[in-house]
Amino acid sequence: MYITFHGTDHKVGTTLLAQTTAEWYAQNRPKNKILLVAFNRRRSCDFIREAPPSLETFRVPEEGTTPSPEQLFRRFQVQGNLYVMAGLEQEWNDRRYFPSYVESVLDKAHRYFQVIIADTGCDLDSGLALGALQHPGCHVLVTTQNEGALARWEEQRGLYQQMEISFFMAILNKYHKDHPLSLSYVMERLDEIRGLWISVPFAPDGYRAEWEKRSLLSYHHRACHRQLKLLVSYFNLWEERHAQ
Repeated sequence: MYITFHGTDHKVGTTLLAQTTAEWYAQNRPKNKILLVAFNRRRSCDFIREAPPSLETFRVPEEGTTPSPEQLFRRFQVQGNLYVMAGLEQEWNDRRYFPSYVESVLDKAHRYFQVIIADTGCDLDSGLALGALQHPGCHVLVTTQNEGALARWEEQRGLYQQMEISFFMAILNKYHKDHPLSLSYVMERLDEIRGLWISVPFAPDGYRAEWEKRSLLSYHHRACHRQLKLLVSYFNLWEERHAQ
């Protein structure tokens, strides 16, 4: 299964949701190998205590060589069955990477990992993000009740249509039920997202998570955990449909 998280803007919670989902699968599917990879121009490891190696250290095998998947991905193992490939060391290195590089990495990764989760940031002009979103998978759009995040999507929605990028579902993250921009209102603003919608409530522990370098699984926020379980159930539904 291949899942991508893509934000409508910076700071909508894409990185934290991606890591939390990866850790959930690592804990609940102990026999599976799980890969969390940052296919965007940032490091995207704000919630990990010991920064894992960058995907820049991954070397696509040269023609004529046949290293095992274990040899290729061993350095990215962070704990047990969870592997993490951080993003770029320097943002400006992004110009060196094209969608074809992403295809090469994923081609090897699919042979070793049962679940691959990609944090694709929020910028479509990144070759890494574009390659990740064009690869077949369960693509998830993340937004918030912030007007700026909604307006940015409206400004750029045409680019996604031109690239024929569609999303299986959308997440209204950091959700406040009393916020003037209701879930139904946000759904109307993003009316081209015709798949599933789910709200993940605002978790005050999210601020601690970045400081303490942990995912949301480390905190006891019942409403948030309930919605995260629902989110995972949708991913599992997608996996079942596409396994046939």
